[in-house]
Amino acid sequence: MKLFKYIAPERTGFYQNYACKIPSNKCEQVLGKENLIDGFFPNLELVASTPGRLNDPFECKVDVKIDRKAYFRSMLEDPNSCIKYFHNNYDRKIKNKTDLKQFVRQLKKVSISKMFKIHCDAVENSNETLMAIVSFSIEPDNILMWSHYCKNHSGIVIEFDLPSSQEYEFKEVEYLETLPQRKLNHFKNSAYPTEAFYSKFNIWNYEKEVRMILKRPEHLDRNEIFKYKFSADSIKSIRFGALINDNLMNDIIHLCGEKYPHIRLLKMAVCNDKYALIERNI
Repeated sequence: MKLFKYIAPERTGFYQNYACKIPSNKCEQVLGKENLIDGFFPNLELVASTPGRLNDPFECKVDVKIDRKAYFRSMLEDPNSCIKYFHNNYDRKIKNKTDLKQFVRQLKKVSISKMFKIHCDAVENSNETLMAIVSFSIEPDNILMWSHYCKNHSGIVIEFDLPSSQEYEFKEVEYLETLPQRKLNHFKNSAYPTEAFYSKFNIWNYEKEVRMILKRPEHLDRNEIFKYKFSADSIKSIRFGALINDNLMNDIIHLCGEKYPHIRLLKMAVCNDKYALIERNI
């Protein structure tokens, strides 16, 4: 699958070597640790982000509707499991061995909003939310994308041709007017709706985004950065922004000449007679 990744200059892996002549021992302080860690070169790695690390606070957000009647019915039909569930997920005061009448009295004190919080917490800690996302676009010459994600056309766009794999799946983002909905009608029903991983508000539709969805390795801490390594063969071209720093461009050209001569190199330029970008071979 042919996809394009927009990368800001500070995330190329070279930026800290020359930017503002920053001393090497001050790079992390000035540029930020994340930007140094996130560099694509020299290891050909991109960060696969959990939803909380993405730039939209509505990422993977779900509009949860609780069917109150069915919800309470499910509790009364299976009281022992229900008591255990609330004991483990909400309130330790609801004891596993409490009798049903006592449980019902306690349950009446639990508002719908608190039930909703229980389910949100369960979703947040479920295996599904340990998925990670690498975002791509289907086009390399989007003026807004160059401005927003390549620091005012001073970064690069990398073209990938990625095969099918059991390690990941691709999903085109669906741009919606409303949040994905989830109806809760059972106290155990806390499975996360997978469509939330590839749904966004339609104001983002200019991105024409495709997501690579991966499973985070189980040994990683929840907040630990997960980087996915790409093969050199999957990289087909690199486009340099119209306003890229010459030193950065030359660093990348030199690296490709030495290690990746198969990668096509192009330079973007601003069109003089219309709102468009044009590309030229280097």
